[in-house]
Amino acid sequence: MLERSRPIPLYYQLEQQLRQEIESGRWKPGSRVPPESELTQTYGVSRITVRTALERLADDGLIERQRGRGTFVNPNVSPQPKIERRPANLFAFEQDILRQGQEPTTRVLSIEKGPPPARMAALLQLQPDQFAVRLRRLGSTNGQPLWLESRYFPVDVGQAIQDGDLTSPAISRIIEDVCGRRIVRTSLRIEAAAATASQAHHLLIVPGAPVLLNEFVFYDLQGQPVQALHAFFRADRYAFTFEVTADLDQAGQDRWTAGLARAGRG
Repeated sequence: MLERSRPIPLYYQLEQQLRQEIESGRWKPGSRVPPESELTQTYGVSRITVRTALERLADDGLIERQRGRGTFVNPNVSPQPKIERRPANLFAFEQDILRQGQEPTTRVLSIEKGPPPARMAALLQLQPDQFAVRLRRLGSTNGQPLWLESRYFPVDVGQAIQDGDLTSPAISRIIEDVCGRRIVRTSLRIEAAAATASQAHHLLIVPGAPVLLNEFVFYDLQGQPVQALHAFFRADRYAFTFEVTADLDQAGQDRWTAGLARAGRG
């Protein structure tokens, strides 16, 4: 219950308790939140306090209000901690997953040779009449689907690796071992998208649910692309974490020091 003796506003205490109900999974995604009148009676607070707490939860995207129907937990909220990916470990995603206490698995859906989409052909630096090998896979953690990917390879690379263990999360390592082409650089582009019916079927989400599209290109020592892929991740279970450090030159450090001195005088 709420502690009125604490110097913390009641609306904030109520918000934290309701947030815990959602984040712990006791209030399921898509479930209806108790009406304001019930929350007012349960917690012994005014309706204004309840409304303020609910508005703060809505601002954070945890709940959504539907006119004429009531207030519901956002269906895209997941009580499970998200898998966090870090740019420094782009070559070892499976290690990131293992460090977070989950087990990655992948399942091959198809592998075929044919004309790639124009975007993938451009990333692989292929001519319009050149084919590529496409490997389509579904990735899961602890048995729950997390991403759906399509990898495209130049034909020589794709044919060389197709007899390898294509369920391995470390396809780049297979390319290096089989083809002798060391991968030293990758580029990444991230954008938001809505799941298609096919993607939703594989990822066990509803069509139109938010997904994060990760588009990669991997390059060898000679600067040649050896694979390009796009992977659609469930937005409720996946996040990208960046760490940025300011790199001040001497002039910047001097300005910073001078600013601190002026602030101290003020």
